[in-house]
Amino acid sequence: MIFGDYLQNLILPASVNIVSMPQLKGSLLYIVSSKLTYALVDAYYGGTERPFAKIGTRDEFTSIENNMIKKVSQIAIKDLADAWKLNYPISFKYERTETNPHFIGTVHPSELVAVLSIDVEFETLSGPCIIVLQLDPLEKIQEHLGFNVVGDFNMDKKEWRSHWINELMTTEMLVQVELGATTKTLQEIEYFEAGSVIPLTQDTVAPLTVYVQGLPRMQGMMGNVRGNLAVRMTETLKPKDSQEGEGND
Repeated sequence: MIFGDYLQNLILPASVNIVSMPQLKGSLLYIVSSKLTYALVDAYYGGTERPFAKIGTRDEFTSIENNMIKKVSQIAIKDLADAWKLNYPISFKYERTETNPHFIGTVHPSELVAVLSIDVEFETLSGPCIIVLQLDPLEKIQEHLGFNVVGDFNMDKKEWRSHWINELMTTEMLVQVELGATTKTLQEIEYFEAGSVIPLTQDTVAPLTVYVQGLPRMQGMMGNVRGNLAVRMTETLKPKDSQEGEGND
């Protein structure tokens, strides 16, 4: 839309954070609405007055509200830079904050802009924040914006690889060792009593199968460590051996 038309419908007070994009020689506006500001303050500091009761009743924010806006804006701008890495890495530089839209200066009222409204919800409160992008600077990188990237970018490959290795290595797995098994009918089980001996198919000196998440992965020998029963790993099963054993779980 035309930027001047958007300004006419902007509800005051509103915090207009001016952010430059040096690589594109342009800028964007990160606008924190009054409704979101009041919701953040009420949620953080507490209070009985509902946020929507204050909208449109004054022209400026208090110092507490401005501090809250500044913290939220810094986090949002950092996240915005991370999001742009997927298509085109852009550095954003915070310039200043204006409460009067007529003093913005970086975007002419006749310019075409893209307006993205994001609804933020938490607990029982909510409010919008708005990102206003100049369209002319984006023409320079149009070819990078014409396709959807799901995460295949070079600059963070090592970081992501390290992250997922760490996640995998800290994943909890169920490890079980079957000491022996046998099959009995219900009628045979009915005659079990104290002192009954149940022969198992597993030999006392034969390797035991170690199951990881129900799949046979290793073999080992039964032993004892500091008074506890233990299994010492002697062999890692090959994938085909594990697949053959899946039907025996």
